[in-house]
Amino acid sequence: MVTLQQVYDAFLAKVTDDDWSDTGVTEEDLEWMVKDWRALLQQAIPYFKFPKCSLLIDDYLGVFTDERMGDAEVAILTTYMKQQWVKRTIDTWENIKTQYDEKDFSQAHLLNQFIKLKAQTAEEAEKLEAIYYRSPNHRPFNYQNLAGGKTRRRRGR
Repeated sequence: MVTLQQVYDAFLAKVTDDDWSDTGVTEEDLEWMVKDWRALLQQAIPYFKFPKCSLLIDDYLGVFTDERMGDAEVAILTTYMKQQWVKRTIDTWENIKTQYDEKDFSQAHLLNQFIKLKAQTAEEAEKLEAIYYRSPNHRPFNYQNLAGGKTRRRRGR
């Protein structure tokens, strides 16, 4: 079974954030970080449109309940977690408050970069899902079956 910690580790490999720096982390800090990662995961789950397995979580054990869940589902979920993290970064008041404090300095360029990163992350998640949906049982879909396969004979011959 996939553990929540495996998902969090995969997510942290995709982002860098000083908020989650592991230097001088107390047990209280670690508890806050896990809650933050869990909130991002909860926000990401609804974006995963048609998973091939259940995304239910056993909070007591800290695992996803479906044993069919694998790396492909983790990759998609963590990409959506990153998208939510970028969205939160964009929406943070600290990124836009200088526009109201100082008339000479604007962080419009920085915000523009964040918005581009958000769009790029959304596109990455959509591509991962498209690949995921085209490969049931980790094999490409056999499109020949849609046209009757190799055994179909043409009429008139």
